[in-house]
Amino acid sequence: MKENKFYVYVYLDPRKPGKFEYLENGIGITFDFEPFYIGKGEKKRMFMHLWESKNLKNHQYKHNRIRKIWAVGLEPIIYKIYENMLEQPALDLERTLGFLIGRYNLKEGPLTNEVDLGDRTTRPSKENSIKKGLNISKTKQNKSPEEKAITNQKISESKKGIKPSLETRQKLSEQRQGKNNPFYNKHHTPETLEIIGFKSRTIKKKRVKGNPNKGKTYDEIYGVEEAKLQRESRSIGNKGKIILQESIDKRKQRYIDDPEKQKRETEKANKTRELNGSCKGKKHPRYIDLNLDRIIELNNESKSIKEIALIFNVGEHVIRRRLKNPDKFR
Repeated sequence: MKENKFYVYVYLDPRKPGKFEYLENGIGITFDFEPFYIGKGEKKRMFMHLWESKNLKNHQYKHNRIRKIWAVGLEPIIYKIYENMLEQPALDLERTLGFLIGRYNLKEGPLTNEVDLGDRTTRPSKENSIKKGLNISKTKQNKSPEEKAITNQKISESKKGIKPSLETRQKLSEQRQGKNNPFYNKHHTPETLEIIGFKSRTIKKKRVKGNPNKGKTYDEIYGVEEAKLQRESRSIGNKGKIILQESIDKRKQRYIDDPEKQKRETEKANKTRELNGSCKGKKHPRYIDLNLDRIIELNNESKSIKEIALIFNVGEHVIRRRLKNPDKFR
């Protein structure tokens, strides 16, 4: 049995009061504020747009409109135009109101609805789908790993050979600079670095000695169209180098223009030199006097390298090196 549980609702903008009449052939509706969204729903559907605007990073026009209303300390006016309806009459009324008021993206009116009103129905439940013979096991959420892999492969193949334009690449590069980069202030784990190193080593082994493209032009290697794209991508890289050089020159100029900074840097450099000079040889705080004659004497007494290293509190490799080249350390 069908239930009369549906309603049609409207969102009004409290910043724009006035008499907004929408009539055709003597039939229509009037609002005291400008309407900006018409919808059909049940239960608490009419309030979902508020939750989406607050919790999701959606940039649909209706969400931006709600956020702008909140920004001035107001709340959008929401109410039901008609309720206790069957689904189809509710869709028909939604479509009629959308036609009367007009959508903003079609330059017909103020409504922020992005699709034709009244063209959707309630999502079918699992029981209804089974009754109607619909295959609900093939939805995105219920796909097996093999099916997902096949779908991803198809998407990958469909995008092969499609290269973004220079403007798109520049925009993407600007969007991912600094803190906007998803890898900003992050580091690879030791395991990941090992994998990267292993892959780079195996790739190097596979390389053939000698460049097979030596003496050839870009057009001969890539073809005319691909060569043009390669030259454009290289020009982008050169632009980046020019910008980098400009930033370096600016930093140098700031350093020249700031005498106090020059003074601080000079003092810092002098302190570093003094510390380096005071830490050389026997002046170093961790200097250990390794008497070579004493090491040879202990070695002749059948002391092991490990025992001698423990006596002098150094590593075994140090003792081995001294015994191997005694003339070098006299």
